[in-house]
Amino acid sequence: MDAPGWWAYIYPKNLDQFEQPKIMLPDYHDAPAAGLDPAGRYYSITAYCVTVRPDSPLTLASVAAMLNSRLLFWTLSKIGAALQRGFVRFMPQYLDRLPMVVPSEDRIRRLEALTQAAMRNGFRAVQAELDELVYDLYGVMPEERALLSALGSRS
Repeated sequence: MDAPGWWAYIYPKNLDQFEQPKIMLPDYHDAPAAGLDPAGRYYSITAYCVTVRPDSPLTLASVAAMLNSRLLFWTLSKIGAALQRGFVRFMPQYLDRLPMVVPSEDRIRRLEALTQAAMRNGFRAVQAELDELVYDLYGVMPEERALLSALGSRS
């Protein structure tokens, strides 16, 4: 950065992409960590962002909810790079491979409501209900749910 404005953001080509509604994810974490930025107010250079196309049947809030589920976090841990102590990378090449269901409009509204409740009251307040809803969406059997719950309680 040997020029006027040496203090500026080094990759200005992407600045216009930050100021839009998005889901923000850290580079890596040991638990689900999708944060919704509905107003496009936040910037990050060490995180990944997810948007949805205008014609998508999914909404940002419903995708954020699903990304915060124990099931999709576990799936991401199997798709992506294995890190020590159960940490998972949220890199785009792994997120792109997540199997995303398209819920009914009623369930999308329920996912959105859970996202709003988590934003008001914290993620732990909705985690169990969110996990059950996502298990239903993906047809996860009770025995599989118990296994995933046991795995998730270690993190």
